[in-house]
Amino acid sequence: MHSAPAVGDSYEEPNLTPLLDLVLQLVMFFMLVAHFDNEQKNENVKLPVASVAKGLTRDVSKVLFINVLPPPVDEDSQTGRARSNRATYTVFEGLTMREYTTKEQLKNYMGNQFKLDQATTPKADWDTGKGRSLVIIRADRGCTFKQVYEVMTTAREVGYGEVQLRAEVKQTTGG
Repeated sequence: MHSAPAVGDSYEEPNLTPLLDLVLQLVMFFMLVAHFDNEQKNENVKLPVASVAKGLTRDVSKVLFINVLPPPVDEDSQTGRARSNRATYTVFEGLTMREYTTKEQLKNYMGNQFKLDQATTPKADWDTGKGRSLVIIRADRGCTFKQVYEVMTTAREVGYGEVQLRAEVKQTTGG
């Protein structure tokens, strides 16, 4: 049976300070993780508009984002064309970001990443297609087909079997 505290006894309340500290640390952690996820989407990339698009259809554990930006336009040019045909490639794999200016640099990185995927995946999983990174290409609408196609073929050359393109979905007005 529970008895009331005597006149000289003190009643102690639990100290909630450590619990509040833990909750605040968790909130800050999730804010930081969400920020890193948003950084994988470069705001300078203006995706082409598609009338129909679909999202990821399966659970993907490894994703390799490649942003393709067109070369800068020469401001002094009367034609308004780019100075060169070389695109810039920004690669996001997990929380790391790398920028490449040539197709050869991108190919070397992707080849090394493919070998790393293969080395860290059990052979039985690798043979069934598991453990390989999904390559998602986010090309700016100012890029030429050739620039996007070069990234797609480079991914296939190094061994990636699944390559996807990203686009903005054209919003239709309901009537």
